[in-house]
Amino acid sequence: MLPLMPRGKRPDPYLVSHGKNDSTTDLGTVFRWWQLRPSANIGINCEQSNLVVLDIDPRNGGEDTLHGLIASLGKLPITFEAFSGGGGQHILFRHPGGSFRASLGDGVDIKDAGYIVAPPSIHPSGSAYLWSVDGDPAEVRIADLPEPWLARMRRPVVTAARQRNTATDDDLRRIPASVYVERIAGRRADDFGWVTCPFHKDGCERTPSFKVDGALWSCFACEPLNGQQVLGGNIYTLAGLLWGYPMPLQGSDFMECRERLQGIFG
Repeated sequence: MLPLMPRGKRPDPYLVSHGKNDSTTDLGTVFRWWQLRPSANIGINCEQSNLVVLDIDPRNGGEDTLHGLIASLGKLPITFEAFSGGGGQHILFRHPGGSFRASLGDGVDIKDAGYIVAPPSIHPSGSAYLWSVDGDPAEVRIADLPEPWLARMRRPVVTAARQRNTATDDDLRRIPASVYVERIAGRRADDFGWVTCPFHKDGCERTPSFKVDGALWSCFACEPLNGQQVLGGNIYTLAGLLWGYPMPLQGSDFMECRERLQGIFG
C-alpha cells in the first residue's frame, strides 16, 4: 500500500517521493506514514499486490459495457469489490501473469500495472470508498478470472503481416486532425485550429495550446515525448495517449488501437 493525498488520488509526495514505487507491506512504515498524515487516502499497488482490476466508470458508459460483457462472457465470480464516492467501481482478481489490454470498452479499463484508491479513502466529492462483498466477508477471497474473461482481456498475438501499416494504405491517417480530435477527445478546434488540450486537467491550462494542422496535432505546453520537440503526432498517437497505451505505439497495442479507431470512424 501507499499513502495518497487526503481526499485525492495522487501519491503523497512528502511521504512517497517515488510514488507507487515506494509502496510497501511493512507495517512499521505504514503506521509511520499515517501517524504523519492521519487523513491520507490509501493506495494499493496492483502489480506488487499481484492484482488485476476491472475499473468501471459509469460516466463513460462502464455499466452498460459491463452488462454486455457479462451477457457474452458469463457472470464474474464472487470477489472483493470497491465503490468510490464518485460512482465508480473496482472489481479485484488475482493476476494470472502475462499482459493485458488497457480496456475492454467504453468505461471499463483494466488496471494491473498502476494503483487503485482503496476504502475507506475519501473521494474528492467527500464520499467514502466502500468495500462490497456478496456473502460473509470472512469467507470471500480474491477470485481468479474465468477463462472467457481472461481470453478477452489478454493482449492479442499479432503476426508481422498484420502489423504492416503505412500512411499510403491507411485511411485512418488521412482523417483531418480537427475531425478526429473532436470525435475521440471531445474538443472542437476554433477557426484558427487551436483546441483546449485534452491532457491538461482541472483548469491547469489558461489558454488553448493544442494545434490541429492537416492530419497532425501538436501541443506546445505539454512535456515532450520520445525525443520530440513538442508533444504531438497523428491519430494513433493521440488515441494511444488518451487511452493509456505505452508509447511509442507498436505491435499488439497498435493493432488494438487501430481496431478501436475503426469502430469509431468505420
